[in-house]
Amino acid sequence: MQFFRCEYCKSNDQIKKVLEHQTKLSEILTTQNWRELPLLLGDSMLYIHSFGRVDTKAEFLKNIAKFIAIPRWEYSDTKVQLYKNFAVVTSNLYVTLKLQDGSEQISQQRCTEVWKKEKKIWIMVNHQSTSFK
Repeated sequence: MQFFRCEYCKSNDQIKKVLEHQTKLSEILTTQNWRELPLLLGDSMLYIHSFGRVDTKAEFLKNIAKFIAIPRWEYSDTKVQLYKNFAVVTSNLYVTLKLQDGSEQISQQRCTEVWKKEKKIWIMVNHQSTSFK
């Protein structure tokens, strides 16, 4: 079930667009479409990992491409709060990463992402997550 709160909109169209871009981010990561990934990330984006490391956009792009595969990047229990050109999105995030040695790293996280509407598209400008079991 999803909960939406819209402060400055007359319909849920913008919320749907934010969620479409979040879904597109998942698809890009699981298909490893590295050419499209930068288009969904703001230039000043910060990606704060559940273990505490902070990546800039450039660092995130470099580090995420090191994985052999990303079989799972799935959001659930998503809540959206929309404020004019910004959206705060909280979700459960389930990730499976295939490492260079063939092993898999599986994580469950609760994340908060900030998306910004820029030039008619929604881009992620911040991600912070916390691991849970």
